[in-house]
Amino acid sequence: MPLISPEALTALGSYDWPGNVRELENEVKRALVLSTEVSILASDLSETVGESRLVAMAPPPPVTGQSGKLLKSRVTALEIQMIPEAMQQTEGDRRRSAKLLGLSHQGLINKLKRYGLE
Repeated sequence: MPLISPEALTALGSYDWPGNVRELENEVKRALVLSTEVSILASDLSETVGESRLVAMAPPPPVTGQSGKLLKSRVTALEIQMIPEAMQQTEGDRRRSAKLLGLSHQGLINKLKRYGLE
């Protein structure tokens, strides 16, 4: 019985699965066919599923009444952190980065301009 590496399992668990169980089943079958190892590696997964997760991030600081941070400022900080990570993961490919972040291509371009991340 084939094993699934922790990285591949994380990628499978992070993906949204719009096609539900059938899509998951097809992805695992595909990985089994392509795998040259005893276990399924993250590299055996399709590009879409393999890129469905970003590098693990530190959890945000706890909400306290004295922090004075509003939701909008935290969202902005998280976007400023995640966008460069996605751009690095996709080697600067804006379309793939947008897909990885769940944004439209134009939405990513707008955020890059807004935050001066170009």
